[in-house]
Amino acid sequence: MRVLPPLLHGLTPAVLRKRSVAPCALAVVLLVAEAAGCSRADLAKSTPGAESAAGAGGGGRSGGEMSPGSATPDPGLSVPPTPVPTSPCPTCQPGQACRDNACVDDCRPLDAVACEAPTTCDALSGRCVPPGASCVLTGKPVVCGDTEFPPHCGPGSRCENGQGCVAADGCARVVCDASGFCRGADCPQVGGGGVRQVTLAALPDVAAGTAGGIKAEATVLADGLCGLSATFELRKELELFVSAYNDKGIWRIPLGGTPAHYITETEPIGGITADRKGVLYYTLQNTNTIRRVAPPTGGAAAVAEAFAMAPPGSGQLARITFGPDGLLYGVAGQRVFRFNADGTVAQTWTITGSTFLTGLVFDKDGALLAGQHWPTIWRLGPAAMTFEAYVDGTPAVSPTAIGPWNEGLTLGPDGIIYVGVFPVGELDGVIYTIRMGRAERLLGLAEMNRDVPETLYAGVHGIAFGADGTLYFANQNTKGSTGEPLGQVLALRPSGKIELVAKGLNYDWPRGYDGDIVVSQETVTSTAAAVDMTGRAQSAFDAPTTPGVYGVRVLVTDPRTGAIAEARGTVTVR
Repeated sequence: MRVLPPLLHGLTPAVLRKRSVAPCALAVVLLVAEAAGCSRADLAKSTPGAESAAGAGGGGRSGGEMSPGSATPDPGLSVPPTPVPTSPCPTCQPGQACRDNACVDDCRPLDAVACEAPTTCDALSGRCVPPGASCVLTGKPVVCGDTEFPPHCGPGSRCENGQGCVAADGCARVVCDASGFCRGADCPQVGGGGVRQVTLAALPDVAAGTAGGIKAEATVLADGLCGLSATFELRKELELFVSAYNDKGIWRIPLGGTPAHYITETEPIGGITADRKGVLYYTLQNTNTIRRVAPPTGGAAAVAEAFAMAPPGSGQLARITFGPDGLLYGVAGQRVFRFNADGTVAQTWTITGSTFLTGLVFDKDGALLAGQHWPTIWRLGPAAMTFEAYVDGTPAVSPTAIGPWNEGLTLGPDGIIYVGVFPVGELDGVIYTIRMGRAERLLGLAEMNRDVPETLYAGVHGIAFGADGTLYFANQNTKGSTGEPLGQVLALRPSGKIELVAKGLNYDWPRGYDGDIVVSQETVTSTAAAVDMTGRAQSAFDAPTTPGVYGVRVLVTDPRTGAIAEARGTVTVR
């Protein structure tokens, strides 16, 4: 049953399904079993097949679980029982587990023989070690509350009267990742933390319906690994959200379906983006207000609420995006803003050498790029205090181009930045890439008209990538400021062919802060796994029965700061 808006890319939230899994079995999925405090008896009573499923590393949450004490399965999702095999290794010693008909030294699996007292199981190495020498996860995840999608209070947090997770064990606050797994942040400087980077290994193609066929492995670089866990998500694309200035709204465009109005305002809408949980944020062009779409419930229409405003005298608020720190960033005039979670301004940068700014994006290294209307792209390095001139877009456009503007910016799956150009001259719009600090033309009107003959004019607004490598972009397609609803959404497929996705949108000309695109995804399933002593975390998903390209995302929360590191990849299901 869909009760929340679908997960949106830009970074990327979720359409959630309930799974009949009791809290103790969920603890095994979220953390190593011993740390969760679940016994084999608990699991056998909690969920059919839970023991063997946990041992295989498969299964997981589809976004929500049953409330504590509930035993009624969701009729929309059947979880078949899994037979519990007879152990072929009856003589394993304490701290050993049976694998491939042989006993191995690993105390972490659910079926392992418990360590002899007073030793404890080290969650990183899998060895029995003396008291105080092990990395034991503190606390177990607890389902908190009886709402439709309750959070799970993990290490460094506790459930407060069923109302939500609060800080514990000396931590100052609580953070939750996109799967609803919460843990303490700003904790004492002990144990794991200091996460610097998360990477996701390449995923090979897999046959549709293969049980456990999608094997994901993440590598975490951190100052300390003790207690760290990674949340893995398998995602599929559903639709696009596109803003249109003259329509004063946001269009919802199903992939292969008919566009429909999603949000309508009393003034024009410009830039749009989404946070990790799928909440959609957008800018109002007359009042410099940022609003967000609250999740609808019970089939009701989407409802928007105020979030923030650009400070007075900032200039017109153009585009917005979320950073690796989970905070919202925006550009207006010569300024770049970072907003706190409550909508207040946390930090302001002024780029004195720029003209007015029109777009922004984070690159693969975590640097923030801001595009002025023409021709410069500015860059703020991860440890820098000020922006520096980075790229001149001039080489990417025709020498005779009239009034080109840098518009939407996006990071491609290849780690390259892509930039849309909206010109005053209606024939000169292009998309260019930034490679080695240089602008290189990718496509323009000639390529659009070749594949979509009804495309007569080129002016590119927003751009965004899908999981399969498709580049979606908004094209003006009018001869000047006619106010005609001739705007298009086009798609550059990985094959190099351009296709028409939607038409009939009424974009602005010439300012063009609209036409921004967000690619919506839903989470098919998610799991969590502990990070081992080598910095690796592994998980496996059953391959969907429907062929296609699916996204895989991994999230790691730093218990010291609450920052969420993220990595993404794709897998082709054939």
